[in-house]
Amino acid sequence: MANRGLDLTIEEELLENPSRRRFLENTSIAILGLASSSAHALDSYFGSTVEGRDKYVADISSLLKNDLKEKRNIPQLLMGLYGDSDKRADYDQHVYRGAGRPDSGGLDFGPVADIPEIVPAASGHILRTVDDNPGSGMFVLVQHPFGYSTSYHHLSARYEIPNRPQAKVERNNVIAVMGSSGSNARRIHLHLSLWGPAYTKYLSGIKVQERYSTSLNLHLYNLDPEQFSIAGKGSELPYQRLDDKLYDENSWKRHFDAQNYLKEVLNEFPKAQVEIKKSPSQRRLERALNIRTIDREIEFILSAISLGKYKSLFSKNDEEKILKVLRGYMQEVPRLTAPIKEREKEENYQYLSNQKVTY
Repeated sequence: MANRGLDLTIEEELLENPSRRRFLENTSIAILGLASSSAHALDSYFGSTVEGRDKYVADISSLLKNDLKEKRNIPQLLMGLYGDSDKRADYDQHVYRGAGRPDSGGLDFGPVADIPEIVPAASGHILRTVDDNPGSGMFVLVQHPFGYSTSYHHLSARYEIPNRPQAKVERNNVIAVMGSSGSNARRIHLHLSLWGPAYTKYLSGIKVQERYSTSLNLHLYNLDPEQFSIAGKGSELPYQRLDDKLYDENSWKRHFDAQNYLKEVLNEFPKAQVEIKKSPSQRRLERALNIRTIDREIEFILSAISLGKYKSLFSKNDEEKILKVLRGYMQEVPRLTAPIKEREKEENYQYLSNQKVTY
């Protein structure tokens, strides 16, 4: 029986219905070039209720620098569709797509000489696999540190990962094969999406395609993968190298350090008042590996402090200390590499399984 993803994450719930991938009446989408706090997105959430809102905001643009030690090859994106054949099929081309067909932001990678195999854009855990989505066909969702996730769409096949979600996937692990599955695919390609953490509304210096699901009463944040390129903000995604594993290891270490700190802070709140929304997939990941959805914990604490809901819990000095630590966590960002296996470096890649599930 096809896996249609019955216990969906927020991202999957929107992707399950193809119509929710476009600008419709029940979906509010905004493109926020957040560079100035004077016109920050917090205005739309809190109006004028937040005093000194800059102390709640983390500008991450300066962190998205070039971290490459050597020049690397880069897989090229496809050219656009729907009247945009002279434009790269990048994030902006999807968002501002011509012919009245705006779509979810992302990058479209195409085949070169054959059907390329797919690897994660960063280290993570496969949170969900969906084999027969109406619009996206077969796709895979990978969870990264600090609440970021990437999704890989229109696959022709995926490799069965043993002991999911316990099994960790690295940048050099082959997880799927490019295809054209799903009604939204007009050609063979991979659509890569980057999803931001729950506290994305507190970040500045990046593009955000904000989406509000009225059915879930939740916000979803689609980010530009090329702004998080390991080659520097706005650069094309280069192929991975084994040296990138050190960056991922440090990122996961900081994630677990944050979990310990956030647990201590949340213990100060009345338990009945702490509501951290989690999908069934995220709960399984927490049970298996104690990987918590700390982005939602950070968002809860930020909202509680900024709106003054629990003034009696912390002194002004303690609030300032907590906010400083949280801003540090919010500046932990993924640095992405191309989700395509580099044929010339075949020896650097591994298959976690020889069992393939086809569309």
